[in-house]
Amino acid sequence: MLWVESIDRLARDLRDLQDIISTLNEKGVAIEFLSERLKFIAEADDAFAKLQLQMKGAFAEFERNIIRKRQAEGIAKAKAKEIYKGGKPRIDREKVYRLRNEGLST
Repeated sequence: MLWVESIDRLARDLRDLQDIISTLNEKGVAIEFLSERLKFIAEADDAFAKLQLQMKGAFAEFERNIIRKRQAEGIAKAKAKEIYKGGKPRIDREKVYRLRNEGLST
């Protein structure tokens, strides 16, 4: 049994959500979404649960797309005002170059 807090925590779009659930069910893993109170078991064929999954999954995907659009608009406005600095560097490039020069590259 796999417990997931919410549908949108498992996948970001409906197609991925359905694929993940199908793959896990084929392997005998049951999935339960706690906040939506939906359960998917390989042996069960619950048409109503599938309908709810598709509707809630579609809404979660829609919401995620709106968030991305608003984020992009905010970044564009910040760049226009020249106050956007981007994200923090996550890689120490000097360390990468040093390690590569020491022969630790792939």
